[in-house]
Amino acid sequence: MRRLPQLSELIMHDIRIIDDRPVSNGGPMRAVRHWLSLGLSVVLGVFIFCGCGPVQSDRVREGEESKKRIIATTSLIGDLVGRIVGDTAELSVLIPPGTDPHGYHFSPRDFVLITKADLVFLNGAELESQLNVLIRMARDRARLLSDAKGLEPLRMGGACGNGHHHHHHHHGAMDPHFWTDPHRVKAWVRYIEQEVRAADPDHGPLYERNAKALLKELEDLDRWIEERVSRIPVEDRILVTDHYVFGYFARRYGFREGGALVRGLSTLSQPSARDLAELATLLDAEGVPAIFVGVDVSGELAERIAEDLGIRVIRVYTGALSPPGGPAPDYIAYMRYNVNAFVEGLIP
Repeated sequence: MRRLPQLSELIMHDIRIIDDRPVSNGGPMRAVRHWLSLGLSVVLGVFIFCGCGPVQSDRVREGEESKKRIIATTSLIGDLVGRIVGDTAELSVLIPPGTDPHGYHFSPRDFVLITKADLVFLNGAELESQLNVLIRMARDRARLLSDAKGLEPLRMGGACGNGHHHHHHHHGAMDPHFWTDPHRVKAWVRYIEQEVRAADPDHGPLYERNAKALLKELEDLDRWIEERVSRIPVEDRILVTDHYVFGYFARRYGFREGGALVRGLSTLSQPSARDLAELATLLDAEGVPAIFVGVDVSGELAERIAEDLGIRVIRVYTGALSPPGGPAPDYIAYMRYNVNAFVEGLIP
């Protein structure tokens, strides 16, 4: 089992890092136990999925051309990759639809998929920090979409579209929520096309056609959003959310991120009583009529504040698509659903 020593070294490396710094909710030893349990799960997964022998590629049979195996970490990325590669590749998505990517922990299945993948597309900017052990194993095949040319990432602590500054922690950290701006997603599409063409040049013309069609849809979506949000008066374009997730959308379409239940880029933090009191004061002072909360996180705190102020809680999709058959099963539907929710919630 040639890969196991490499994996165990990575896990022990992360344990040493975690053990040297304070960790909330149980301290360093709890973090160590957490990573050891993950390591044991991965080792068990290798035996379950791969047997007791070395991990081998079984794709290539004599005289038969195999498909490339591609991994996308999130359902949003998976939708875009799937639109480009079609059925020419075996595409797997690690984080299922309807699942918050910030809190996802890898499984033995993820380990097996990563070890056999030809390409791994991930968001980057620490969105998938829980997957760092696996990502390091695939470093030669991993493609960070945060590195896409022309993406122009925002930094926390920077200004929104109207000049206001974010009022939260982690100043200087890269905002990972690129997908909330279709214009930036176009940079993703071009990057994905470039990488799959390099990995599978035989299907290059098909990938080019599919990417071109997708780029056209994104341009149409961008124009539709501009027309749709124009119905909201500029002074009322204030987004209050469960965490700071729509910064790129706000920059593109002239909104302001007025506040968040969690003053940060991730849903994993917990707001203090003071944070919630300040948010309630802001909502009341600004006359904000709605709080937008992701469908994959608890809305209990938002409901409590909304009830006190007589405003609404409106559910939106943030870090993942809906399952098939839901209202946001693909990226275009995801953006349309959220924009319609913003318009419904913010028009006086």
